Amino acid sequence: MAFTENLKQEVGGDIWLVGGGQINAMFLENGLIDEIYLSVIPIYLGKGIHLFHGIGSGNLILKEQKTYDNGVMKLLYKTKHV
Repeated sequence: MAFTENLKQEVGGDIWLVGGGQINAMFLENGLIDEIYLSVIPIYLGKGIHLFHGIGSGNLILKEQKTYDNGVMKLLYKTKHV
């Protein structure tokens, strides 16, 4: 995690994380996620995978939302570091 913390301190410090539930949970639990962009696509997939595996509900604050003509919704959440 030290590598990621150092990387965030560099110029341009934004990091785009695309991962599964386990890596997402690890970064969130270590306070390394500041914003979460979620896209809701209106397609029924059945069973899915957890966005944040192994952790309970979090402290997310909805900052922006946008709905597109095709039904897709984009949501921006800020994390509330404990």
